Amino acid sequence: MKTKNTFKGLVFGAILFLSASSAFATGNIRINPYLDTDLSIVSIINPTESLLKMKIYDEAGNLYYSKKVGGETTAQKLFDFSYLEDGTYKIVLTGKGDNIEKEFVVANNKLVAELAENTAEKTLFRTEDNNLFVTYLSFENKAFNISINDEFGNEVFNGSYASEPTFSKKFNVEALPKGDYKVRLVSDKKEYNYAFRK
Repeated sequence: MKTKNTFKGLVFGAILFLSASSAFATGNIRINPYLDTDLSIVSIINPTESLLKMKIYDEAGNLYYSKKVGGETTAQKLFDFSYLEDGTYKIVLTGKGDNIEKEFVVANNKLVAELAENTAEKTLFRTEDNNLFVTYLSFENKAFNISINDEFGNEVFNGSYASEPTFSKKFNVEALPKGDYKVRLVSDKKEYNYAFRK
């Protein structure tokens, strides 16, 4: 296996770390075109509380990129794939005995959109103690609204948030009475729901 060192511009931006972990399995990789640019954004969801390593290989097994990803994070990184030759590549996420792979295709110096993730958003909810964690990954940069209703349909919280590629917030629900609650996140015409019991 060779390590390629001619693609100094492969990585465009810094990793953005979010403190909330998700309800996913060992890990998850998403690859999307970034807005209307030639860049691509790679999102890594890592709830394992362990260090992971992300690597990018071509079909011949040549290593193009290697970077550690910290535990308990959701990380995003911008890549400029114009430095890559046309072909099929794969991102490998390695953890404690687990490997997760995601293939992608580069053609005409950019990610082939048809083979990229066809969902440009991902919403993650989690409750712990008296805290509700909401993480929202959006590559369309649209404003969104979060509301919480009790089991009788009464709205106990409503907040609007400006558009951003990554959003992570902890809501303290200690003051709420015991009961069942429903969280609703609405962005444009898309709606995401999460139920929790206090």
